[in-house]
Amino acid sequence: MSKRLLITIPKFYFSIFLVAHFSVIILMSCDEPRVSKPNQYEELAENNEGDERVNAILDLNVDPKLDLSLEIDQSFLDAEVAVENLDMESERCEPIEPMIPVPSGPLPPLIATQTTEENGERGSIEQGGIDRWESSSYQRLVDTLDAYPEIHFIATWDSGAGQFVINGGEPTQRVELRIERVDTFMGSSYELVSGELAAIFPNRDPRYWGSLESLYQAYESRDSTSYSELGYLTDDPRFGLISRSAQIYPDPVRRILTLFEAPHAPDVVYGVWPGLNGGRGSHGGLGLLQSRAALLFGGAGVRSNQMIEGEANLTDVLPTIMAALGAPTTSGIGPDGIYEDGLYLKHQDGRVLWEALNPNPCERPKHIVVILYDGLMANEINHQIHADAPEVELPNMRTLMREGSTYLYGASPGFPTMSAAGHITSGIGLLPGHSGVLSNSYFDRSTREIISPFVILEDPQGFLSDRDRLDTLIERMFAPNIETAAEALHRAFGEWDGEQGAFVAVINELMFRGADFSTPKFLNPNGSSSHDDSGSKSLQTYQIADRFAVLQIQRLLDDMEQAVPTLLQTTFLTTDKAGEQAGPHSNLVREVLVELDVHVGTIMSAYERRGALSDTMFIFISDHGMELQEPNTRADLNGFWRDSGVGVSFAQTGLLYFNSLKIDVRPFADDSSLIEVYVSHHDTDEPVENAVVRCSSCLITELTTDQSGQVIFSLPSATLAEGVELIVEADGFTPLPWPLR
Repeated sequence: MSKRLLITIPKFYFSIFLVAHFSVIILMSCDEPRVSKPNQYEELAENNEGDERVNAILDLNVDPKLDLSLEIDQSFLDAEVAVENLDMESERCEPIEPMIPVPSGPLPPLIATQTTEENGERGSIEQGGIDRWESSSYQRLVDTLDAYPEIHFIATWDSGAGQFVINGGEPTQRVELRIERVDTFMGSSYELVSGELAAIFPNRDPRYWGSLESLYQAYESRDSTSYSELGYLTDDPRFGLISRSAQIYPDPVRRILTLFEAPHAPDVVYGVWPGLNGGRGSHGGLGLLQSRAALLFGGAGVRSNQMIEGEANLTDVLPTIMAALGAPTTSGIGPDGIYEDGLYLKHQDGRVLWEALNPNPCERPKHIVVILYDGLMANEINHQIHADAPEVELPNMRTLMREGSTYLYGASPGFPTMSAAGHITSGIGLLPGHSGVLSNSYFDRSTREIISPFVILEDPQGFLSDRDRLDTLIERMFAPNIETAAEALHRAFGEWDGEQGAFVAVINELMFRGADFSTPKFLNPNGSSSHDDSGSKSLQTYQIADRFAVLQIQRLLDDMEQAVPTLLQTTFLTTDKAGEQAGPHSNLVREVLVELDVHVGTIMSAYERRGALSDTMFIFISDHGMELQEPNTRADLNGFWRDSGVGVSFAQTGLLYFNSLKIDVRPFADDSSLIEVYVSHHDTDEPVENAVVRCSSCLITELTTDQSGQVIFSLPSATLAEGVELIVEADGFTPLPWPLR
């Protein structure tokens, strides 16, 4: 294996030098072919001739062999050639100059949003965190933490105090943190007001266990006997977990607290200790391994032969794509404030990964392909590509990455580390709290409905046949005023008109809004819905989806009337299912990687047939990592909610929405001996019927609300309405005391 240069991301940017001599320009012409080494999958296929899995892949009716032999035009190497005769695109040779955003003011204050109906009455509340009506619900969770040691932390935004609150840590040493968001002219930041961050998140540096070997050494071994059918051997180094004391939690404050800025933000964000999600392999948590997404750059416009040791985030992917293509900068909202200029997106949480890009402007790519491997841990794919003796051969990815840039520690997603959130974060450059897509499922308080982004891909024909349904779901999914990759590229380079502008293809992905070619547009909208409500999909279902993605790419690129996309985004889903079924380093994951490498070769072949491969950058990413779980162990979250006594509207993978009450207590008319109590739903203001209201100091101590949510109590002559104490209970809601405590 050739020696690879290890570098650390500098905290400054390099300026780009200008080439002064035409002879140098000729030798570095943007149009000079870059000759890739031949693809080796044909030999691999011959060696696996009897493998049904490989044969099934070949049923795509595509020759997986890549013919990368190119005829070099010697005129480009002739020093006597006249410069004016060169067919060069001078605008592509403008230097790529890093620009640092200039802050012009802070983000708006974090406040609850109250909608108003046309008649002036209060409408539904869209609010993250807790207010005075829900503070008792949060306190119930805090009081119950000690009985559930498997819970790592709970967090909320306390609107009354104007502070974020995080409770958790080691079961024998639970602590509380209070954090304020500080807004200044230079931007916004988080300031710890009380408590020690290390008491809950002791290790936060993601730059550990970069190699697969070092990760194996960090694992505490577990008995793999029960998993022997999955190919694990006795004392298998792959079958282990990181101890609790050694766990790492990258950037926990920002990843947790920004969730409360979303339109459909939860009341509480929670996390269990890594390894306690249940199942075999899992994700969704805050820990390093579930947060270690892959990030690799290959092909045109990439710095060669780098193993980058610096930190990166999935929010960095789209700004880097824009910069690599030579997009102009714009003004917009940055990660720390409101900026006048220097951004590549209208709302941008990430940075440009200049350290991965070739500074030579003549090496700028014309096309970029982004392939997302769902649920693939960076350690695993980096090892299989770069190791001297990998467990499986991935010839196509090795061809692309032989002179590419690989991030040793991968890239961090947002939290929760779930697929829908990770896909969107990488696709639009925003953390989940800013994109609005919080997880695979989250809750809409105003409609009392669950939002599930992946339903679009499960039922594309159904959504196409009902455009209003599709538009409504997309509007509910995303935060307002965000840009998809297609919209950002169209803003930068113009709408595709058939000849000019940016042509964007989004295949088997969620962020297809504005795309010129997408999976929904590819499908025939006529016909019945194919939505499957059966729950978990099989591995075979994901394999079919991956093959369908490749089929769409083939059809697109084989259509000579269609342009080669400026940007193509696509996803392979099977790695996630394989990791969940068997673990992140399992034989099954590695078999799937071989299968998907064939798909990569098919895509490369399609670009080669269009003469575009040498001008194409490939970016390989994943949406989150994957971690082996403690065998036969799962955190009892339902027991936690039940024993705390809180009402739950929705709770799933780190997001909790309370089912809470509000009450209004007032004297009845002018009669001081009577009080009326109105009980309503906290989120909708609708009256709650059949709520039980108890008043120990009233003549009748217990009453039930009517259809209007009202009860009227009679008071003893010496009792004042201000001194009345009430308890309100209703099925499915958190009991509410009055006065509020």
